[in-house]
Amino acid sequence: MTILKTPRSIIWLSLSNGLQALALIGLISYQFNAPARQQFQQIDVKRINLLDEAGQQAMVIASRDHFPAPIVNGQPLEVPRSVMPSGVVFYDSTGSEAGGIATATQGDVKANMMIFDYQNSEAIGFNKFETDDAFSAHFVVMDRLDADKDMLQHGSAGSTRVRLGTANKHAELSLHDTQGKPRIRLVVDPDDNARIQLLNAQGDVVLQLPEESATP
Repeated sequence: MTILKTPRSIIWLSLSNGLQALALIGLISYQFNAPARQQFQQIDVKRINLLDEAGQQAMVIASRDHFPAPIVNGQPLEVPRSVMPSGVVFYDSTGSEAGGIATATQGDVKANMMIFDYQNSEAIGFNKFETDDAFSAHFVVMDRLDADKDMLQHGSAGSTRVRLGTANKHAELSLHDTQGKPRIRLVVDPDDNARIQLLNAQGDVVLQLPEESATP
């Protein structure tokens, strides 16, 4: 019986291929079993979409050029935002926008805002606006927009009910009626004069304490 000897080069080639195959299998296995959590000291991105287990957006962090379009009742609005900011957008379980934190510059105005929404309109907001010559910072509470009103026609918020803030050293707390008109005002003006005012539906001061300098 004649015994054929296998050349040594073929043996080494077969061994090398086998080792490569084992390495590939090990790499694939590692990728499937690698820890889900990874750590980074620093990353540079333009947008991050945080998804829930169903693949739906729960939060978006984005720069100005990649900021998401507004979503109301689970549907994107066909109109662009009035200002394109950079910041964070939160979403509820239906995929509708639930609020956000934003910073933007438009012309010479620098703005920072934090807003939380009802299902169909804005609910509460913190805002700061600033130029070289003027400033304002406010906390605002709003009624929910009536369900039969279209946000595109009536704006993104219902009537303002509470407003607290300062504008160019004029500090004021105002309570508003259901039409959004101020009815009670607590004021400290830039000259440190304090007053309390009650107003009627037409905006006229009907009672002021102290009574002197009765200006609206």
